[in-house]
This record gives sequence, structure tokens and C-alpha cells, in this order.
Amino acid sequence: MSAPTKQEMLDAIETAINGLSSGVKSYTINGRTMTYRDIADLKQMRDQLKKELSPTIDRTTYASFKDPS
Repeated sequence: MSAPTKQEMLDAIETAINGLSSGVKSYTINGRTMTYRDIADLKQMRDQLKKELSPTIDRTTYASFKDPS
């Protein structure tokens, strides 16, 4: 199994934050248990991943057109 990408990690953290907001601290799916960390830690990790991903997510290209005359 390969390591998750930064985007996959960000998605998982967002899911964890949403779960904590609804009061869920842990869950089990197909025998695998996930326990969430402190929400402050998750938000800090989320913010760091967003910073790392921002150059790949929010790329903006500008073009300059000049009158040829």
C-alpha cells in the first residue's frame, strides 16, 4: 500500500474535523478503527497541508497582450 498523497491526507483531515464537529471521536469500518486527534492539531495539520498544496491548487496564469501597431 502506497503512502497517501497530500491531497488525500487533507481530505482525511477535513473528514476528521467534520466528524469531531458532530461529536464522533472514533469509528470502525471493516474492522479498521480510526480515532481522531485533538481538533486543534487537526486544524494545524490542515492549514499546513493547504499551504503546501496551494501552489498546485490555485495556479493562476496571466497573459499580457500589446497592440502591435
